Amino acid sequence: MEINHKIIVVTGAGSGIGKALVNKFVAEGAKQVIAVDINAANAAATADANACLAMTADVACEADMIRVIDDVESQVGPIDLFCSNAGLAAGPSEQSPDQEWQISWDVNVMAHVYAARHLVPRMIKRGGGYFLNTASAAGLLNQIGGGGLWGYQARRSRLWRMASPNLRPSGHQSIPALPTSCSHCNDCNRSRPDRCRGATSRCGRWHA
Repeated sequence: MEINHKIIVVTGAGSGIGKALVNKFVAEGAKQVIAVDINAANAAATADANACLAMTADVACEADMIRVIDDVESQVGPIDLFCSNAGLAAGPSEQSPDQEWQISWDVNVMAHVYAARHLVPRMIKRGGGYFLNTASAAGLLNQIGGGGLWGYQARRSRLWRMASPNLRPSGHQSIPALPTSCSHCNDCNRSRPDRCRGATSRCGRWHA
């Protein structure tokens, strides 16, 4: 797709891959890029560095995802590309607390379901749009000592494989971005402010 003149939303944009995506999209001439992150300061820093917009949201909260989509489409314009990028590695082993496995599920799976649930029908109705899911090539393999990445790898990769054939008949695309290495991937708390760790969010979810 041509990035020029497109409205693009990137989640997990406060650092790592999300921040790099924002940098690239702005450099490629996007009409507007919205940097979304659970950490307001990180989202603002990415946006300020690129002269774009920042929004704060917990991707594991469906109400937050609805708000992001509604606000962008009403105040900026129709979303051409939604980069469902935010993710974390939690639940390092089968002995990890249920809360860690739950937050892994909520962020690495349900966040993408929420975004697709409320955005894809709009894209279908107007006849265009792209939904990008940052997965991992490691979802096809296993990693010794990488238990915390199991859910991240397998769930994200499988979610894309499920979505692609469902969207193709309507002329839309679910695109996997498969980074093979990233120094930030093991820092599961990089986008979560200190005040949220070990506490519940406004949606009642426990933050690792």
